[in-house]
Amino acid sequence: MNEETTIDVEQADGTMQADASADSAKKPESVIQHKCPGCGAPLFYSPDDKAVVCEYCGGTFALSELKDTEAETEKQFDWGEYKKKLSGEKLKGTLTYECGSCGAVIETPKITMATICPYCSNNIVLKNSATGGLKPNLIIPFAITKDKVKSILREVAWSKKLLPFNYFNSCKIGDIQGIYVPYWLFSSKIAGSVTIHGEKSKTSYSTSSYTTRTSVYALKRSGSLEISRLPVDASVKIDNEMMDSIEPFDYSKITEFDSKYLAGFLADRFDSPPDVELPRAQQFMMSVAESKFDGTAPGYTSTCITGNNLNLVNPGVEYALFPVYLVNCEFEGKTYRYAINGQTGKFVGDFPVSAKKKRFLTALSFMIPFSILYGILLFIQIFF
Repeated sequence: MNEETTIDVEQADGTMQADASADSAKKPESVIQHKCPGCGAPLFYSPDDKAVVCEYCGGTFALSELKDTEAETEKQFDWGEYKKKLSGEKLKGTLTYECGSCGAVIETPKITMATICPYCSNNIVLKNSATGGLKPNLIIPFAITKDKVKSILREVAWSKKLLPFNYFNSCKIGDIQGIYVPYWLFSSKIAGSVTIHGEKSKTSYSTSSYTTRTSVYALKRSGSLEISRLPVDASVKIDNEMMDSIEPFDYSKITEFDSKYLAGFLADRFDSPPDVELPRAQQFMMSVAESKFDGTAPGYTSTCITGNNLNLVNPGVEYALFPVYLVNCEFEGKTYRYAINGQTGKFVGDFPVSAKKKRFLTALSFMIPFSILYGILLFIQIFF
């Protein structure tokens, strides 16, 4: 290996503390608002139409038809530039913005990128979180609607045999939130060598016994491979395990970021920098690389990696937004949270279990074999 890239991970808690009084003293943040060129009403991105639509006059517009409020040459996220200029930025606390439609001044968390005005329902993108060095490189637009999410939720629920009978009648389903979740897409070349422990076993048989001879080998493999766009979610508040579970996303639909895709949806910018998430990505990349190297030793009864001298070479990262629907259901004092992939419809979440149904099915599992056996014995007694 000719080059090894080492990246220092820094996250000082002191740099993340926000001064609420200082935030409130600042003037409101600049916003981006996409409005209908015909009537001036808010535009919404429609997954069905793959275009932005106006619910007031019925206008439908391709994204390319609307004038960009961001400069076409607007710089996108760059890992090196971020580390030089924005590393250690303050992300806790709040900021304010002024709605361009109704004039309301609203307070929101600093990680907000896109939101909806609570007074006039206008769609708002916070400019400082979506432009300049914080502008995402890529986005996968929503492909399914909120109505489809309701259908998916019911289809999955009805497949659960132990679901309480009154679940949908009694549970309080909260708002279905369509949110763009920030992701890091890591790419890297992995180069180096591994040591593989291999065994070959051969068994010979005689009339009264058998003998197994096992030969042990120490194998060396070296080389390189490249992994492209490994996704790691970049949000602290969203559960990593849940986000991992709704993958994969279809990268054939990934496109260059455009803030018009955010119209009508919520979006958060990243609050976990790529340096913090790199070790998690590296661990997965190494496991993939070891598996590939292990696969180069066919013909052995068993193999396992015993030594690893692999390294990431020139790792890079892209900043992307992926579509996710989040739904909360409250049932009998407990909250059940569900996540749905906004592109593929893949569902993740747990449902309550009915104790009565569980006891009934358990009893039934014993009753059916007993009934069959009783029927057979009765048949024998009558006819034989």
